[in-house]
Amino acid sequence: MESAENIRATVQHAIQRVLENSGRDRHTFEDDELLAVEVGLDSLDLAQVVVLLEQQLGVDPFRKRGAAIRTFADLVRAYRTELESVR
Repeated sequence: MESAENIRATVQHAIQRVLENSGRDRHTFEDDELLAVEVGLDSLDLAQVVVLLEQQLGVDPFRKRGAAIRTFADLVRAYRTELESVR
């Protein structure tokens, strides 16, 4: 089982990869940052993040239930919750 801090770091790394692959600068994340507005992720970016995270963590929290994801903390929480449910 991934620790809470490892999940946060894994989510952050996935977002960083998507940002860097599209030529954008690295970002330092705050929990309450809006992914679309402050981080600059659009729906395609978020889909890429979800694919990377499914490859790394083996789960997709959006497959079974739609989660309202607005902030960095929301995204981390969705993966923590999903990983806890598969234990």
